[in-house]
Amino acid sequence: MKYCTKCGNQVKAQEKFCNKCGAPLQSALAETSGEEHNNSSKSLDSGMDAHQKQTMHSATPFNSDEQKTLGHSSINFPSNLADKLILIGSFVSIIAMFIGAFYADDGGAYAAQVVNGSSLVFNGDYIMGTLLILLPIIVVITQFIDRLKKYDRIISLVCPLVGLAVVMALKNQIGHYADGAMSFAMGAWIYIIGSIIVIIGAGSIFFGINLEEKIKQIKKR
Repeated sequence: MKYCTKCGNQVKAQEKFCNKCGAPLQSALAETSGEEHNNSSKSLDSGMDAHQKQTMHSATPFNSDEQKTLGHSSINFPSNLADKLILIGSFVSIIAMFIGAFYADDGGAYAAQVVNGSSLVFNGDYIMGTLLILLPIIVVITQFIDRLKKYDRIISLVCPLVGLAVVMALKNQIGHYADGAMSFAMGAWIYIIGSIIVIIGAGSIFFGINLEEKIKQIKKR
């Protein structure tokens, strides 16, 4: 048995890289003649499939920049218009839950009987109200975490659509309990606008539409 000169981890004699820190085991390579090393490398390479080669390549040592971020999820801020729309729309929907009346009786946004967005979030009687804030929060998290990026297309498109459905269903539910029809107040309208903004951004990504190019084409007309 041998030990890694970098981290002290115990490794097998035939291993070329430390299975803990990824450092090359120079001492093990030094004991093998150049000819034997070349022959064994060729034999190993020919016997590996593409996945095994990729796995072995990923075990190579990290550079200094990679070592700094090792073990941490990378957080990237959106750079294109579609991702920015998704982020802006999600924050608009979140804020809409805390700016006042969300539903009101048929008198409109300033009617006597109103339901605030914050009461929907924290009231256990309206479980769907919690969804109204959870859905845009999930979209925001997906935009910032690289490990979730592979799901961002479907999440960013489905969540606002579900949010709009919940807004409609909750309006009918509250109207039923209140013995009267309810209408959208200012908070609900802002929430709907935020959801539509997210759908525009997510839809352009899902269907492969370049919003920047479309805007440039419109300006040229």
